[in-house]
Amino acid sequence: MKDMDKEMQDWVSRHASDDPLRLRLKYRGDDAIAQAIMQIECRRKAASRIPLALQCDSFLFPTSLSAEQATSEALASIHADIAGYTPGKRHLDMTCGLGIDAFEAARRGAMVTAIDIAPEVAVAAVHNAEALGLESRFAALNADSSVYIATTAESWDSIFIDPARRSDSGGRLTRISDCRPDVGSLLSRMLDLAPKIIIKASPMLDMTALAEELNQAAGKKGCVTRIIAVGTARECKEIVAVVEAGVERYATVEAITYDASQSRRIDFKVNGNAAPPSRHNLPIEGDLLYEPYPAVMKTMAWGAIASIDPSLAQLNPNTHLFTSGTAIDTFPGIMMTIERVASMGGKTLKNIAKEYPKINVATRNFPIQAPELAKRLKIKEGGALKLYGARCGDKSTPAIIVARPHKTSILG
Repeated sequence: MKDMDKEMQDWVSRHASDDPLRLRLKYRGDDAIAQAIMQIECRRKAASRIPLALQCDSFLFPTSLSAEQATSEALASIHADIAGYTPGKRHLDMTCGLGIDAFEAARRGAMVTAIDIAPEVAVAAVHNAEALGLESRFAALNADSSVYIATTAESWDSIFIDPARRSDSGGRLTRISDCRPDVGSLLSRMLDLAPKIIIKASPMLDMTALAEELNQAAGKKGCVTRIIAVGTARECKEIVAVVEAGVERYATVEAITYDASQSRRIDFKVNGNAAPPSRHNLPIEGDLLYEPYPAVMKTMAWGAIASIDPSLAQLNPNTHLFTSGTAIDTFPGIMMTIERVASMGGKTLKNIAKEYPKINVATRNFPIQAPELAKRLKIKEGGALKLYGARCGDKSTPAIIVARPHKTSILG
């Protein structure tokens, strides 16, 4: 792998807006130019996720896959907040990759050791740490982290691990025990080396089941103290578990929702075991409809969500939408004004299609899925309005609810 030297930087800069396919045809057979073209492609793929790193012209992508799999800087910042890095503390990153998490730890003053099993990835991490001015607090090792921690005499204040969630064939893995490295088999040893372990896991996992699995793996050495769903206003991105040594068996359940620039962030913590909501309201035109953010939904803490404000009521025990006649600015989700409520009769469907030829469709605890509902309504999806098919009230009556965004929605 050629270094991102001044000559390559200049070439990448001159051709940054060119068509990579044409460049490959023009410079076919030139390995150095092929690597420069890969840098152009990777910079385009990763531009929105790692803008700070890409301000550095000499930042190097070791493989094309590294751009696709890189953690965003916004997520790395959240991981760093969870880990609580402070100047001088020793930190081990067992799955370095492009190094965005490790670089954030070093930026915050931690002394970082990062491991990657791929030699070209480890070499690039050293190069990039120097390019970013972090070399005094960063070291990278080319090793199998599972083997390394089994034999090392070193110790750290914290360890971060982000197991690979794709199989050799490229399919997604969701069980933590199927990912590599296998956290379950390593956790006991990790707790011998550091008092705090931060584990990034698939958003597809059940948070309670994950906590139980990690507690069993930790044995008597420690337990999960925090389990956190992290996501944007559109999707849950990941689950992060914190395991601490020598701590009694307890865990706080949390959700963090952030926007792309992380200029705004909404935190939600489940306080105690709030009972499920006992009130289930029918939607009323003019009232406000509340949809929890995906990370908040992942916690499944419906009682805690309803307890945010006494005016909140759930539509149905299995319909995870809430209503209120009051604007609740602190609600961790989307706030909308209910514009139309209708039954599921044939005439209703025709009228809805005429009134709202273009609207986004979603279903919650409904007899049919959203694509089928949109098909029956004969509408195109898009615009600002949202149409929900949802069961409402204690009798689980199917209803159509049309809502428009409220101007004070937190993240939009």
